[in-house]
Amino acid sequence: MTDTETSENTAKPPRRTTGDHLRLLAFDIEPGTRWDVECDVAAMPATWFTELDKQWRARPFGRPGHSLPTSSLKELLCGIDPAIMYVNWDLRSDDFIVAFPGIDTYVVTDAIASWATTEITDQVDWYQMLKPADLVFERRCFNLLEYAVRANGTAAVAPHVYQMLPSFLAKEVVDKKLDLLGKARRDFILGPLSVKPAITIPCQRSAVVYHKSGRKDHGGDKAFWRYGSTCAD
Repeated sequence: MTDTETSENTAKPPRRTTGDHLRLLAFDIEPGTRWDVECDVAAMPATWFTELDKQWRARPFGRPGHSLPTSSLKELLCGIDPAIMYVNWDLRSDDFIVAFPGIDTYVVTDAIASWATTEITDQVDWYQMLKPADLVFERRCFNLLEYAVRANGTAAVAPHVYQMLPSFLAKEVVDKKLDLLGKARRDFILGPLSVKPAITIPCQRSAVVYHKSGRKDHGGDKAFWRYGSTCAD
């Protein structure tokens, strides 16, 4: 048997393409259309920010011009509670946290205390200082399709649309158990919220369903998999 024949007999089958399983959608918004939703919004308590900033400035690398390390806080909060759809990098903002109604203030407060202990200083008992009752959420209405028109005729999308619309689209898939790709209705859950570095970069939110059964991979071994639908603005 030649080397060529041996190579042909042991060649792996071609990989299955995913071209027929990927759907990229784009929609036009009719002028004047609205999608009004209610969200819970909270500002960081002024006493919290004052103490966090004071302790941060006392550290050698907390000199003027260096902001608090909020990127890690955004990642933590977005992963700790699926109700959260946006965390502002500016802790002094009026919309520090935007969430679906029903957010757990105790969980959020403990998460902030954990972040402060790790990133700011462990010389302060943040768990004792930060009180869940101080973190007050207020119900606010947003238009998820809000935009203005620039002088050149292009759309100027409102900043909150970039951050909130993907979460509500993913929630629609979860709540209504939409039929996707011609498959039977599935029980989706909200997947993780991606954290983007700038307000003009859209967030992404996934609707995910996990299958209890597995499929055979190319080597014949059983492999577990998941099906997901990612919503991005």
